[in-house]
Amino acid sequence: MKRIKKFDMVLRKEKTLVEAGINPIVFQAYADSCRRGYSILNFDEAIWEKDIEPIIGICRQEGFEKITISSTQCGIGDLLLKFQQHGCKIDGMTKVDRSYYIKEERAAFIIKIY
Repeated sequence: MKRIKKFDMVLRKEKTLVEAGINPIVFQAYADSCRRGYSILNFDEAIWEKDIEPIIGICRQEGFEKITISSTQCGIGDLLLKFQQHGCKIDGMTKVDRSYYIKEERAAFIIKIY
């Protein structure tokens, strides 16, 4: 997966999330995706409506064309609709590992970022 310099600085504890100006939901997805060796940024924790714009913004800024969402949160349909309303497209489904420690797969939505 593409590395992001300011996110890596936080991973190395050279800066805090606040100092780097990073949304914590995006950072958690980045850290988990890097640790798991994913080629696409995956969000497996709950995403709140207020996080959608920062997610899309950092993806556009850093050149991520696709992300996956494997969160099993309630209201996932409404969340996906919000992504579409912000110019993204649901581009199918795939499978990702459920956790770093357990090699069990979970369905994930592919979101194309425009």
